[in-house]
Amino acid sequence: EVLVDDGPGSAATSVWRGSTRGLAVIGGLTDPRTIPIRIPLAPVPGRRVTLTTRADSPLPWAVAEVQAYGRPR
Repeated sequence: EVLVDDGPGSAATSVWRGSTRGLAVIGGLTDPRTIPIRIPLAPVPGRRVTLTTRADSPLPWAVAEVQAYGRPR
């Protein structure tokens, strides 16, 4: 799940929730060397992005790099 908020104490808005399996396949076909996973986020204003993983996932994974794009407010 990906959450966006305006900082400590503000309410978080979920901008994406789902499985990254299909996104990983697309990333592997697009760039097999780095396999980018591009997550389409809902357009909401915010200052902080939180990426969470499922605790029940049998496979460990790590995030090597995160890039976020948006317009300044």
